[in-house]
Amino acid sequence: MKITGVKFSQHLYQFIIGYARVGDILKQSKIDEWSPENPKGYQREVNERRAREFGNFFAQKGVSPSAVLLNIRDADINSFKMFGENEYEIPEDICLWIVDGQHRLKGLEFASMKYPDILDKNIPVIIINLKSYHPDFARNQEATQFLIINKTQKGIRSDLAERILSQAEDKKEIYKTKFMKNTVVNNERLKFNVAECIYMEPICEKDKPDYSLKEYSGAREYPKKTILPINLRRELRWKPRAVRISDLLNQRPDSPLQGKMKLPNLRPRGTTFSQVSMVSSLKRVLNTAPFSNLSDDELSSILINMWKAVKELCPEPFQEVERKKRADEYVLLKTSGIFIIPKLLEELNPYLPRENGTAIYTVTVFKEFLSRAGELMEHRFWRSSGMGTAGAFGTGQKSFSQISQMIIERIISGGDDKEKQKLIL
Repeated sequence: MKITGVKFSQHLYQFIIGYARVGDILKQSKIDEWSPENPKGYQREVNERRAREFGNFFAQKGVSPSAVLLNIRDADINSFKMFGENEYEIPEDICLWIVDGQHRLKGLEFASMKYPDILDKNIPVIIINLKSYHPDFARNQEATQFLIINKTQKGIRSDLAERILSQAEDKKEIYKTKFMKNTVVNNERLKFNVAECIYMEPICEKDKPDYSLKEYSGAREYPKKTILPINLRRELRWKPRAVRISDLLNQRPDSPLQGKMKLPNLRPRGTTFSQVSMVSSLKRVLNTAPFSNLSDDELSSILINMWKAVKELCPEPFQEVERKKRADEYVLLKTSGIFIIPKLLEELNPYLPRENGTAIYTVTVFKEFLSRAGELMEHRFWRSSGMGTAGAFGTGQKSFSQISQMIIERIISGGDDKEKQKLIL
Protein backbone atom coordinates (compact mmCIF):
# COMPACT_ATOMS: atom_id res chain seq x y z
CA MET A 1 0.00 0.00 0.00
CA LYS A 2 1.22 3.48 -0.81
CA ILE A 3 0.43 6.54 1.26
CA THR A 4 1.19 10.10 0.25
CA GLY A 5 1.94 12.26 3.27
CA VAL A 6 4.46 13.37 5.83
CA LYS A 7 6.15 11.59 8.71
CA PHE A 8 6.52 13.19 12.12
CA SER A 9 7.01 12.25 15.75
CA GLN A 10 4.99 13.15 18.83
CA HIS A 11 6.68 12.35 22.13
CA LEU A 12 8.04 8.81 21.55
CA TYR A 13 5.65 7.82 18.76
CA GLN A 14 6.04 8.00 14.98
CA PHE A 15 3.20 9.01 12.65
CA ILE A 16 2.46 9.26 8.94
CA ILE A 17 -0.38 11.59 8.05
CA GLY A 18 -1.66 11.85 4.50
CA TYR A 19 -4.01 10.10 2.09
CA ALA A 20 -4.30 6.70 0.48
CA ARG A 21 -6.47 4.79 -1.97
CA VAL A 22 -9.66 3.30 -0.45
CA GLY A 23 -9.09 -0.10 -2.08
CA ASP A 24 -5.57 -0.35 -0.69
CA ILE A 25 -6.69 0.52 2.85
CA LEU A 26 -9.54 -2.02 2.77
CA LYS A 27 -7.23 -4.73 1.48
CA GLN A 28 -4.62 -4.24 4.20
CA SER A 29 -6.64 -3.14 7.27
CA LYS A 30 -8.34 -5.18 9.98
CA ILE A 31 -10.61 -4.59 13.00
CA ASP A 32 -9.66 -6.15 16.35
CA GLU A 33 -13.26 -7.08 17.07
CA TRP A 34 -14.23 -8.97 20.20
CA SER A 35 -15.76 -12.41 19.72
CA PRO A 36 -15.66 -15.74 21.54
CA GLU A 37 -12.88 -16.71 19.12
CA ASN A 38 -11.03 -13.42 19.78
CA PRO A 39 -11.65 -12.67 23.50
CA LYS A 40 -8.81 -10.14 23.60
CA GLY A 41 -10.44 -7.91 20.97
CA TYR A 42 -11.58 -4.45 22.11
CA GLN A 43 -13.83 -3.27 19.26
CA ARG A 44 -17.58 -3.80 19.07
CA GLU A 45 -19.22 -5.36 16.05
CA VAL A 46 -19.76 -2.84 13.26
CA ASN A 47 -23.29 -1.45 13.07
CA GLU A 48 -24.22 -2.33 9.50
CA ARG A 49 -26.98 0.29 9.17
CA ARG A 50 -24.68 3.07 10.31
CA ALA A 51 -21.91 1.87 8.01
CA ARG A 52 -24.21 1.66 4.99
CA GLU A 53 -25.52 5.16 5.64
CA PHE A 54 -21.99 6.52 5.45
CA GLY A 55 -21.23 4.48 2.33
CA ASN A 56 -24.33 5.83 0.58
CA PHE A 57 -23.41 9.37 1.67
CA PHE A 58 -19.91 9.02 0.20
CA ALA A 59 -21.23 7.39 -2.99
CA GLN A 60 -23.44 10.45 -3.58
CA LYS A 61 -20.30 12.62 -3.63
CA GLY A 62 -20.47 13.44 0.06
CA VAL A 63 -17.20 14.82 1.44
CA SER A 64 -15.48 13.05 4.36
CA PRO A 65 -12.54 15.16 5.57
CA SER A 66 -11.90 13.27 8.83
CA ALA A 67 -8.96 10.87 8.77
CA VAL A 68 -9.22 7.20 9.76
CA LEU A 69 -6.68 6.17 12.39
CA LEU A 70 -4.69 3.00 11.73
CA ASN A 71 -1.99 1.40 13.87
CA ILE A 72 1.02 -0.72 12.97
CA ARG A 73 1.78 -3.10 15.83
CA ASP A 74 4.64 -5.26 14.60
CA ALA A 75 6.86 -3.17 12.35
CA ASP A 76 8.96 -0.02 12.53
CA ILE A 77 7.48 2.86 10.55
CA ASN A 78 11.01 4.11 9.81
CA SER A 79 11.79 0.95 7.83
CA PHE A 80 9.28 1.70 5.08
CA LYS A 81 10.60 2.63 1.65
CA MET A 82 10.14 6.21 0.58
CA PHE A 83 9.61 7.36 -3.01
CA GLY A 84 10.21 10.96 -3.93
CA GLU A 85 9.60 13.51 -1.21
CA ASN A 86 6.35 12.33 0.31
CA GLU A 87 5.29 8.82 -0.75
CA TYR A 88 5.72 5.82 1.53
CA GLU A 89 5.24 2.15 0.70
CA ILE A 90 3.84 -0.15 3.40
CA PRO A 91 4.61 -3.83 2.65
CA GLU A 92 1.58 -5.99 1.90
CA ASP A 93 2.29 -8.33 4.82
CA ILE A 94 1.93 -5.48 7.34
CA CYS A 95 -1.52 -5.36 8.98
CA LEU A 96 -3.05 -1.93 9.56
CA TRP A 97 -5.25 -2.22 12.66
CA ILE A 98 -8.27 0.11 12.56
CA VAL A 99 -8.37 2.21 15.74
CA ASP A 100 -10.91 4.84 14.65
CA GLY A 101 -13.01 4.88 11.49
CA GLN A 102 -14.27 1.30 11.31
CA HIS A 103 -17.80 2.35 10.33
CA ARG A 104 -16.51 4.64 7.60
CA LEU A 105 -14.27 1.96 6.12
CA LYS A 106 -16.95 -0.75 6.34
CA GLY A 107 -19.40 1.67 4.72
CA LEU A 108 -16.97 2.28 1.85
CA GLU A 109 -16.59 -1.48 1.46
CA PHE A 110 -20.39 -1.93 1.24
CA ALA A 111 -20.75 0.97 -1.21
CA SER A 112 -17.92 -0.28 -3.43
CA MET A 113 -19.96 -3.40 -4.21
CA LYS A 114 -22.43 -1.18 -6.07
CA TYR A 115 -20.01 1.60 -7.05
CA PRO A 116 -16.59 -0.02 -7.74
CA ASP A 117 -15.00 3.34 -8.60
CA ILE A 118 -15.06 4.16 -4.87
CA LEU A 119 -12.05 1.86 -4.46
CA ASP A 120 -9.96 4.34 -6.48
CA LYS A 121 -10.91 7.36 -4.35
CA ASN A 122 -8.45 8.80 -1.85
CA ILE A 123 -9.35 9.42 1.79
CA PRO A 124 -7.37 11.03 4.64
CA VAL A 125 -5.48 8.61 6.86
CA ILE A 126 -3.28 8.76 9.96
CA ILE A 127 -0.95 5.87 10.69
CA ILE A 128 0.49 5.57 14.18
CA ASN A 129 3.23 3.18 15.27
CA LEU A 130 2.14 1.80 18.68
CA LYS A 131 4.42 -1.19 18.42
CA SER A 132 5.76 -3.65 20.98
CA TYR A 133 7.77 -6.86 21.05
CA HIS A 134 4.79 -8.51 22.74
CA PRO A 135 1.51 -8.43 20.74
CA ASP A 136 -0.63 -7.99 23.86
CA PHE A 137 1.27 -4.85 24.86
CA ALA A 138 0.74 -3.36 21.40
CA ARG A 139 -2.97 -4.20 21.54
CA ASN A 140 -3.28 -2.63 25.01
CA GLN A 141 -1.71 0.62 23.78
CA GLU A 142 -4.09 0.60 20.82
CA ALA A 143 -7.13 -0.05 23.02
CA THR A 144 -6.03 2.78 25.32
CA GLN A 145 -5.90 5.17 22.37
CA PHE A 146 -9.33 3.95 21.23
CA LEU A 147 -10.72 4.63 24.72
CA ILE A 148 -9.22 8.13 24.83
CA ILE A 149 -10.72 9.04 21.45
CA ASN A 150 -14.19 7.72 22.24
CA LYS A 151 -14.46 8.79 25.89
CA THR A 152 -12.96 12.28 25.79
CA GLN A 153 -14.65 13.64 22.66
CA LYS A 154 -17.28 16.18 23.62
CA GLY A 155 -20.40 16.66 21.57
CA ILE A 156 -20.48 20.06 19.92
CA ARG A 157 -23.44 22.33 20.58
CA SER A 158 -25.60 22.52 17.50
CA ASP A 159 -27.50 25.75 18.09
CA LEU A 160 -25.57 27.75 15.48
CA ALA A 161 -25.86 24.93 12.95
CA GLU A 162 -29.62 24.84 13.57
CA ARG A 163 -29.82 28.53 12.70
CA ILE A 164 -27.86 27.92 9.51
CA LEU A 165 -30.37 25.24 8.51
CA SER A 166 -33.24 27.61 9.21
CA GLN A 167 -31.67 30.41 7.16
CA ALA A 168 -30.93 27.99 4.33
CA GLU A 169 -34.56 26.90 4.29
CA ASP A 170 -35.67 30.53 3.96
CA LYS A 171 -33.18 31.14 1.13
CA LYS A 172 -34.41 28.01 -0.63
CA GLU A 173 -37.89 29.51 -0.88
CA ILE A 174 -36.48 32.79 -2.23
CA TYR A 175 -34.47 31.01 -4.94
CA LYS A 176 -37.42 28.77 -5.75
CA THR A 177 -39.53 31.87 -6.37
CA LYS A 178 -36.83 33.30 -8.66
CA PHE A 179 -36.73 30.13 -10.71
CA MET A 180 -40.49 29.89 -10.98
CA LYS A 181 -40.60 33.44 -12.37
CA ASN A 182 -37.92 32.56 -14.92
CA THR A 183 -39.82 29.42 -15.80
CA VAL A 184 -42.93 31.42 -16.68
CA VAL A 185 -40.92 33.84 -18.83
CA ASN A 186 -39.25 31.06 -20.83
CA ASN A 187 -42.13 28.57 -20.80
CA GLU A 188 -39.76 25.92 -19.42
CA ARG A 189 -40.97 23.18 -17.10
CA LEU A 190 -38.60 22.59 -14.17
CA LYS A 191 -38.62 19.98 -11.46
CA PHE A 192 -37.29 20.68 -7.98
CA ASN A 193 -35.46 18.03 -5.98
CA VAL A 194 -36.58 19.20 -2.53
CA ALA A 195 -36.00 16.21 -0.30
CA GLU A 196 -32.29 15.64 -0.77
CA CYS A 197 -30.69 19.03 -0.40
CA ILE A 198 -30.73 22.26 1.55
CA TYR A 199 -30.67 24.41 -1.55
CA MET A 200 -32.80 23.15 -4.39
CA GLU A 201 -31.14 22.37 -7.70
CA PRO A 202 -33.25 22.75 -10.87
CA ILE A 203 -33.47 19.67 -13.07
CA CYS A 204 -34.85 20.37 -16.52
CA GLU A 205 -36.87 17.85 -18.44
CA LYS A 206 -35.08 19.09 -21.56
CA ASP A 207 -31.76 20.84 -21.68
CA LYS A 208 -30.91 23.12 -18.80
CA PRO A 209 -31.65 26.80 -19.50
CA ASP A 210 -28.91 29.00 -20.91
CA TYR A 211 -28.06 31.13 -17.89
CA SER A 212 -26.12 33.55 -20.03
CA LEU A 213 -29.44 34.94 -21.23
CA LYS A 214 -30.59 38.18 -19.64
CA GLU A 215 -33.83 36.71 -18.30
CA TYR A 216 -31.82 34.18 -16.28
CA SER A 217 -29.54 36.72 -14.65
CA GLY A 218 -31.12 36.26 -11.22
CA ALA A 219 -31.15 32.49 -11.47
CA ARG A 220 -27.40 32.22 -11.91
CA GLU A 221 -27.03 32.88 -8.21
CA TYR A 222 -28.96 29.73 -7.39
CA PRO A 223 -26.73 27.47 -5.27
CA LYS A 224 -25.95 23.91 -6.19
CA LYS A 225 -27.23 20.85 -4.42
CA THR A 226 -25.66 20.01 -1.06
CA ILE A 227 -25.22 16.34 -0.20
CA LEU A 228 -26.25 15.52 3.37
CA PRO A 229 -26.21 12.29 5.41
CA ILE A 230 -29.66 10.78 5.88
CA ASN A 231 -29.91 11.75 9.57
CA LEU A 232 -29.35 15.43 8.70
CA ARG A 233 -31.87 15.25 5.86
CA ARG A 234 -34.42 14.00 8.40
CA GLU A 235 -33.69 17.02 10.60
CA LEU A 236 -34.29 19.36 7.67
CA ARG A 237 -37.94 18.29 7.68
CA TRP A 238 -38.66 19.91 11.04
CA LYS A 239 -35.66 21.66 12.62
CA PRO A 240 -35.61 24.92 10.55
CA ARG A 241 -39.25 25.48 11.48
CA ALA A 242 -38.56 24.64 15.13
CA VAL A 243 -35.88 27.36 15.19
CA ARG A 244 -38.32 29.94 13.82
CA ILE A 245 -41.02 29.02 16.36
CA SER A 246 -38.46 29.07 19.18
CA ASP A 247 -37.50 32.60 18.15
CA LEU A 248 -41.15 33.65 18.22
CA LEU A 249 -41.60 32.23 21.72
CA ASN A 250 -38.47 34.06 22.83
CA GLN A 251 -39.26 37.38 21.13
CA ARG A 252 -43.00 37.96 21.28
CA PRO A 253 -43.96 40.45 24.03
CA ASP A 254 -47.00 38.34 25.00
CA SER A 255 -44.90 35.20 25.56
CA PRO A 256 -44.14 34.10 29.14
CA LEU A 257 -40.84 32.77 27.74
CA GLN A 258 -39.76 36.12 26.28
CA GLY A 259 -36.02 36.67 26.73
CA LYS A 260 -35.46 33.38 28.56
CA MET A 261 -33.81 31.39 25.74
CA LYS A 262 -30.01 31.28 25.56
CA LEU A 263 -28.98 32.19 22.02
CA PRO A 264 -25.74 30.94 20.40
CA ASN A 265 -22.65 32.64 21.89
CA LEU A 266 -24.84 34.83 24.12
CA ARG A 267 -25.61 34.27 27.81
CA PRO A 268 -27.42 37.36 29.10
CA ARG A 269 -28.91 37.38 32.59
CA GLY A 270 -32.41 36.00 32.83
CA THR A 271 -31.94 33.19 30.31
CA THR A 272 -32.78 29.78 31.75
CA PHE A 273 -32.82 27.25 28.90
CA SER A 274 -30.88 26.69 25.68
CA GLN A 275 -32.02 27.07 22.10
CA VAL A 276 -31.06 23.42 21.55
CA SER A 277 -33.51 22.30 24.25
CA MET A 278 -36.35 24.44 22.94
CA VAL A 279 -35.84 23.35 19.34
CA SER A 280 -35.60 19.66 20.28
CA SER A 281 -38.71 19.88 22.47
CA LEU A 282 -40.81 20.88 19.45
CA LYS A 283 -39.92 17.89 17.25
CA ARG A 284 -42.91 15.70 18.07
CA VAL A 285 -45.39 18.56 18.01
CA LEU A 286 -44.17 19.64 14.58
CA ASN A 287 -44.57 16.10 13.25
CA THR A 288 -48.06 15.61 14.69
CA ALA A 289 -51.36 16.68 13.13
CA PRO A 290 -52.98 19.17 13.37
CA PHE A 291 -49.93 21.16 14.52
CA SER A 292 -47.86 20.13 11.52
CA ASN A 293 -50.39 21.88 9.27
CA LEU A 294 -50.43 25.20 11.14
CA SER A 295 -48.40 28.28 10.30
CA ASP A 296 -45.48 29.34 12.50
CA ASP A 297 -47.53 32.19 13.98
CA GLU A 298 -50.53 29.95 14.68
CA LEU A 299 -48.50 27.26 16.41
CA SER A 300 -46.45 29.75 18.42
CA SER A 301 -49.70 31.40 19.57
CA ILE A 302 -51.01 28.05 20.79
CA LEU A 303 -47.78 27.36 22.68
CA ILE A 304 -47.85 30.87 24.18
CA ASN A 305 -51.42 30.31 25.38
CA MET A 306 -50.32 27.02 26.94
CA TRP A 307 -47.44 28.72 28.75
CA LYS A 308 -49.74 31.56 29.90
CA ALA A 309 -52.02 28.99 31.51
CA VAL A 310 -48.99 27.33 33.15
CA LYS A 311 -47.82 30.70 34.48
CA GLU A 312 -51.22 31.50 35.98
CA LEU A 313 -51.33 28.13 37.75
CA CYS A 314 -47.69 28.13 38.81
CA PRO A 315 -46.35 31.73 38.93
CA GLU A 316 -43.51 31.19 41.44
CA PRO A 317 -40.86 29.94 38.93
CA PHE A 318 -41.50 32.97 36.70
CA GLN A 319 -41.30 35.32 39.70
CA GLU A 320 -37.98 33.75 40.71
CA VAL A 321 -36.46 34.44 37.29
CA GLU A 322 -37.79 38.00 37.31
CA ARG A 323 -36.29 38.51 40.76
CA LYS A 324 -32.97 36.64 40.52
CA LYS A 325 -32.45 36.67 36.73
CA ARG A 326 -31.86 32.92 36.91
CA ALA A 327 -33.68 29.69 37.78
CA ASP A 328 -32.39 27.99 40.93
CA GLU A 329 -35.30 26.68 42.96
CA TYR A 330 -37.50 25.40 40.12
CA VAL A 331 -37.08 23.37 36.91
CA LEU A 332 -40.22 24.59 35.14
CA LEU A 333 -38.26 27.17 33.12
CA LYS A 334 -35.27 24.92 32.64
CA THR A 335 -34.77 21.93 30.34
CA SER A 336 -37.35 19.80 32.19
CA GLY A 337 -40.25 22.20 31.79
CA ILE A 338 -39.27 23.16 28.25
CA PHE A 339 -39.62 19.52 27.17
CA ILE A 340 -42.64 18.60 29.30
CA ILE A 341 -45.06 21.41 28.37
CA PRO A 342 -45.03 20.66 24.58
CA LYS A 343 -45.55 16.98 25.46
CA LEU A 344 -48.65 17.98 27.44
CA LEU A 345 -49.99 19.95 24.47
CA GLU A 346 -49.58 16.94 22.19
CA GLU A 347 -51.21 14.55 24.69
CA LEU A 348 -54.04 16.91 25.62
CA ASN A 349 -55.07 17.73 22.05
CA PRO A 350 -57.49 14.78 21.57
CA TYR A 351 -59.38 15.79 24.75
CA LEU A 352 -59.83 19.49 24.03
CA PRO A 353 -63.34 20.78 23.26
CA ARG A 354 -64.17 21.41 19.60
CA GLU A 355 -65.82 24.18 17.70
CA ASN A 356 -66.80 23.33 14.12
CA GLY A 357 -64.44 20.36 14.32
CA THR A 358 -61.43 22.41 15.44
CA ALA A 359 -59.95 22.21 18.91
CA ILE A 360 -60.10 25.33 21.10
CA TYR A 361 -56.63 26.46 22.19
CA THR A 362 -57.38 29.40 24.48
CA VAL A 363 -55.69 30.23 27.78
CA THR A 364 -58.99 29.56 29.58
CA VAL A 365 -59.30 26.07 28.08
CA PHE A 366 -55.69 25.16 28.84
CA LYS A 367 -55.96 26.48 32.40
CA GLU A 368 -59.15 24.51 33.05
CA PHE A 369 -57.52 21.29 31.87
CA LEU A 370 -54.16 21.79 33.57
CA SER A 371 -55.80 22.74 36.87
CA ARG A 372 -57.21 19.21 37.04
CA ALA A 373 -53.64 17.97 37.63
CA GLY A 374 -53.82 19.52 41.12
CA GLU A 375 -50.48 19.70 42.94
CA LEU A 376 -48.65 18.51 39.82
CA MET A 377 -49.15 21.97 38.38
CA GLU A 378 -48.19 23.78 41.59
CA HIS A 379 -44.79 25.25 42.44
CA ARG A 380 -43.96 22.66 45.10
CA PHE A 381 -43.91 19.88 42.51
CA TRP A 382 -41.64 21.85 40.15
CA ARG A 383 -38.87 22.37 42.72
CA SER A 384 -35.30 21.48 41.71
CA SER A 385 -34.84 19.00 44.53
CA GLY A 386 -36.78 17.10 47.16
CA MET A 387 -38.60 13.80 47.29
CA GLY A 388 -41.34 13.51 44.68
CA THR A 389 -40.45 16.77 42.91
CA ALA A 390 -39.93 17.17 39.17
CA GLY A 391 -36.26 17.88 39.82
CA ALA A 392 -35.86 14.52 41.55
CA PHE A 393 -36.90 12.67 38.37
CA GLY A 394 -33.76 13.75 36.53
CA THR A 395 -33.22 15.44 33.18
CA GLY A 396 -33.49 12.59 30.67
CA GLN A 397 -36.18 12.05 28.06
CA LYS A 398 -37.51 9.08 30.02
CA SER A 399 -38.01 11.31 33.06
CA PHE A 400 -39.79 13.97 30.99
CA SER A 401 -42.13 11.34 29.56
CA GLN A 402 -42.90 9.98 33.04
CA ILE A 403 -43.79 13.43 34.38
CA SER A 404 -45.96 14.36 31.41
CA GLN A 405 -47.75 11.00 31.64
CA MET A 406 -48.41 11.55 35.35
CA ILE A 407 -49.98 14.93 34.62
CA ILE A 408 -52.08 13.64 31.71
CA GLU A 409 -53.36 10.68 33.73
CA ARG A 410 -54.32 13.00 36.56
CA ILE A 411 -56.21 15.30 34.14
CA ILE A 412 -58.22 12.53 32.48
CA SER A 413 -58.63 10.25 35.50
CA GLY A 414 -62.35 11.07 35.64
CA GLY A 415 -62.97 8.37 33.01
CA ASP A 416 -63.54 10.66 30.03
CA ASP A 417 -63.81 8.95 26.64
CA LYS A 418 -60.88 10.04 24.45
CA GLU A 419 -62.42 8.81 21.23
CA LYS A 420 -65.81 10.49 21.58
CA GLN A 421 -64.52 13.82 22.89
CA LYS A 422 -66.75 13.77 25.97
CA LEU A 423 -64.60 16.04 28.06
CA ILE A 424 -66.63 19.26 28.06
CA LEU A 425 -65.70 22.31 30.07
